[in-house]
Amino acid sequence: MSYYLILMLKPICIVCGTTGAGKSDLAVQLAKKFGTEVINADSMQVYRGFDTITNKISHEEQENVTHHLMSFLNYDQEYSVPNFEKDARRIIDGLHAQGKVPILVGGTNYYLQSLLFEDSTLSSIDPPLSHKVKHPDEGILNDENADLMFPYLQKVDPLMAERWHPRDVRKIRRSLEIYFHTGKRPSDIYKEQSSIKKSKLKYKTLLFWANAENDVLMPRLDTRVDKMLHQGLMNEIQSMKSVINENGFTPDLTRGIWQCIGFKEFEPWFQNSSQETFQACLDKMKISTKQYAKYQKKWILNRLLPLCVSEQKLRPSSILFSVANTTNLQKWHEQVERSCNVFSCFFNNQKLPPMTEEEQGVLEKVKKTLLTQDKDTFSTKFTCDVCLDKTGHPFVAIGEDAWQTHLQSRKHKMTVRRMKERATRQERIEAAKKAAMERRKETA
Repeated sequence: MSYYLILMLKPICIVCGTTGAGKSDLAVQLAKKFGTEVINADSMQVYRGFDTITNKISHEEQENVTHHLMSFLNYDQEYSVPNFEKDARRIIDGLHAQGKVPILVGGTNYYLQSLLFEDSTLSSIDPPLSHKVKHPDEGILNDENADLMFPYLQKVDPLMAERWHPRDVRKIRRSLEIYFHTGKRPSDIYKEQSSIKKSKLKYKTLLFWANAENDVLMPRLDTRVDKMLHQGLMNEIQSMKSVINENGFTPDLTRGIWQCIGFKEFEPWFQNSSQETFQACLDKMKISTKQYAKYQKKWILNRLLPLCVSEQKLRPSSILFSVANTTNLQKWHEQVERSCNVFSCFFNNQKLPPMTEEEQGVLEKVKKTLLTQDKDTFSTKFTCDVCLDKTGHPFVAIGEDAWQTHLQSRKHKMTVRRMKERATRQERIEAAKKAAMERRKETA
């Protein structure tokens, strides 16, 4: 089958989605149908071992489909966006040489975004070693100086500092790395990239979004965490703790394998191994898993799909998104069959099946996002005067949507109500004191 004889861009297929949405299974079915291979795009599944805590697809579930970029990195190594791009391109080129359409699947959306589009994320900026500028203040990037990084970023690039949460160490560190290694402010680089209106698409791209409705997905994720317990989750967590103890170091929980969901959530259990503590840690892991799924879905809707729709205006036949609804698993085979049909039509330049109502709804949401998106400005940062975050600092929201969500949250409303009640009580106390003083004066 000649997939790309008439194409300027070589083809790839992307399967994205939240954790637990079934994207790995969809990728396997597509690969089997079209005789191709899968490339992992999950930043945690690149690590050797730790199969349960990182939710790797099992050997049986792979159904003899070759999976690349999985389980090859040691725990003490880090893997960056440039590393992923380099490795993924090498494998993609090899599959293209065999006449195959590579399928990439994973939940690390900035990996996928950086691979698909030129200069679409600041994380993709990594100058050659010969071009890197040596900066005298690079020592601030050390883990022990984490509290110093944000004030430094505020000084050298206040626009970029305004974009990040003060405790988002990973993004703050990356912004400073760009500043130190390029000699340019990251906000200036961002504006330069955003001002370019030409196509940034690197491949002829079919993007599948495996999407399940939240009211079904969230209970499914709870069940998934419970299943992980029976598959050896605690053995892996204890193994990770043993590595730390044996090597005598304190891991940075924002980098490498140590940021995976599950390890940090069970840290209290190592201090107090009671059943009560265990259950609290398990509940926290479930909460973190669901929060991450919401974050992934938000990235897809607000960043990845808007880039796809924008590119469609420039190169209509070179990129397409399709939704595979995984809410009702009884209709799984129907979704797989339709996805295979879309795959075949798109890469053979044939008439595509009509959009589903769900796809039309997603498209309308994305178009609204594009209309309200101001690519020349950064998200506004809001600080709540009454609420504290889990570290005891004033709560910070990044962006108008997040701020409005916070203002409408039960936590914020309850905090405001309590403050008003305390203020009212204090006013009554002060009024009572004043009245008592007046009475004493009258009787004196």
